[in-house]
Amino acid sequence: MPAPHSLYTGRIARRLIAMAQIRETETTDEVIRETRRIKAALAESRDFDIDRILQDTKAKQQNSGRKILSPPVSKEVSTEKE
Repeated sequence: MPAPHSLYTGRIARRLIAMAQIRETETTDEVIRETRRIKAALAESRDFDIDRILQDTKAKQQNSGRKILSPPVSKEVSTEKE
């Protein structure tokens, strides 16, 4: 039985491939093109599985020895009258 996210993963893979093809002709900036090539290679190396990509990224962050910061939690603004 396929994993519950397999259909989603397939859509992500197709979208990444299509975006990569469009973007290659979209820019002449070599840094952006190289960044996109690296991103596509990393996604492909994890079979476009978002769970595996995130797990690998978190492991690399933990092993980097650097302090990991979380974004600040925003306070919700109440629209109710008191």
